[in-house]
Amino acid sequence: MSEPQAKPARPNPSFNRTRRRVSEIAEIFVAKLREPKVTRPRTEKTLASALKAHFRDALEEEAIPHVIKAIQATGFLSITAGKITYAPTDG
Repeated sequence: MSEPQAKPARPNPSFNRTRRRVSEIAEIFVAKLREPKVTRPRTEKTLASALKAHFRDALEEEAIPHVIKAIQATGFLSITAGKITYAPTDG
């Protein structure tokens, strides 16, 4: 009798560790935060939680700090001592 062969390991599609992917996620989330009547996180911790909730399985825990840095790089927000300050927006 032969034993069933193990299935080959499939790559984890949940997060592509390229800079492009991180910047795309940052752009998507900034667009969400720019929407009218969206409650914006006021601390880095709540921003991380909001990212995790919004992207669910599409974003690994280890990627969240990189996405936050990419969001900061857009100039949309800044973080000082864990507190978020948003740049003035038009409208």
